[in-house]
Amino acid sequence: ADGRLKPNVSAPGWVADFDDASIHTVEGTSFASPLIAGLAACIWEVWGDTTKPLTLLEHIEQAGHLYPYFDYAHGYGIPHAERFFSYRRPFACFKTELVSDYLIITPDSLLMQSISTPPLFYFHVQNKGGVLRTYGLIAPDSASPIIFTLKHDAHKQKKPDKYELFIQPGDIIRLHMNGYTEEIAVP
Repeated sequence: ADGRLKPNVSAPGWVADFDDASIHTVEGTSFASPLIAGLAACIWEVWGDTTKPLTLLEHIEQAGHLYPYFDYAHGYGIPHAERFFSYRRPFACFKTELVSDYLIITPDSLLMQSISTPPLFYFHVQNKGGVLRTYGLIAPDSASPIIFTLKHDAHKQKKPDKYELFIQPGDIIRLHMNGYTEEIAVP
């Protein structure tokens, strides 16, 4: 509630549980935190004592699958250890177009047709101070455009509609899908 980025990252926390009749999975944070601590220990072992704790935290954040996108539910996402050893530039899997008071995002049609489960589309609006005004995610079901109505309103009069973004000059609209992030500065 104080505007700080929390959580910094997230991790899967599943465990298989067996009772008399069946095997099922249970989710929670009791296993997620040790995963991140284990990743930090591995990085520290590879890089030696030259890594300061805050630098290590920044590297773990930058390895998140959503980085540089973040929100207050996922942080920068789930860190991937391979990002410490190799880097592949994500391809632009959507196009953006500003038309009047509309932001039109068109997912790449080949990507959407080639995978059985479409990737999630994340978005947020960040103010000049780095605090998120809003964030969310959309599960696109096709390559049809996602259209946001941009509201230049400093004071929200109502809860925004599903695809309505309240923006102010100096804000940053950040969009993320399938490893690709795009930023739009609000003039």
